[in-house]
Amino acid sequence: MIDMPDPAKSHDPVAGTQEAVVQRHHGGAWKVAATDFFTAMMALFMVMWILAQDDEVLEDIAHYFNNPYTAFQGAQTRKDPIDIGASIGMVGISSDPQYEQNKTFIEQMAQEFIKHLGIDPTDEEAVLTIQTTNDGMILRIFDRTNQPIFEPYSAQFTEWGDLLLRNIAWLIDRYDLKVRIEAHTQSGFQSENPDYTAWELTADQANAVRRSLVFHALDPEKLARVTAFGDSSPLEGLSPDSESNQRIEISLEPR
Repeated sequence: MIDMPDPAKSHDPVAGTQEAVVQRHHGGAWKVAATDFFTAMMALFMVMWILAQDDEVLEDIAHYFNNPYTAFQGAQTRKDPIDIGASIGMVGISSDPQYEQNKTFIEQMAQEFIKHLGIDPTDEEAVLTIQTTNDGMILRIFDRTNQPIFEPYSAQFTEWGDLLLRNIAWLIDRYDLKVRIEAHTQSGFQSENPDYTAWELTADQANAVRRSLVFHALDPEKLARVTAFGDSSPLEGLSPDSESNQRIEISLEPR
């Protein structure tokens, strides 16, 4: 005889199983809602970023969405390509409180150097110039014939050069900075010793500047690098044999 299942007994397990399944489905609903929320927030962020861009970036974005496959085909229809990545970077930098703080610090430091060293920013033939950058400040000291900081083609300071380095050392040591020293010269340097080239000359001059700064005031822990460039890096727009390429560059960056 074949046993038949009791309907009263078989209904309970089925009903219990269905109820368990329904409960498991409801348990994950919050994850779906959270995913939708974060997706919406990301979309809002993208819209706000796009609206903040200038016309050139907006044009570039519109061009991409009108012709999305050109990115894979390598097509170039714009005559004035723009680096969107750079634009994003600038937006991020300008809103960074640390960047703004460093910028203010660098500008104030530059004004202190201009004041105490008697620098005339408008004088194109000045022996001392200052250039501010995103990272810090570059102090250039030109070794000109009319006011040299070194004896001719040597690493020996003139009296004025020694006095200048003494004052610069005092100014630099007032701030918490990383200091990089570079020495450059013009092309055409020759010495009686064929093994003593522009590289050896600028190496000696860079080290002379380092020793002078440390001797007079500078904490040696602030020194990050001392580099000789020989005549390999003339200033932009100048002939390699221009006297203005004889220079010391001291880069100052907040630590």
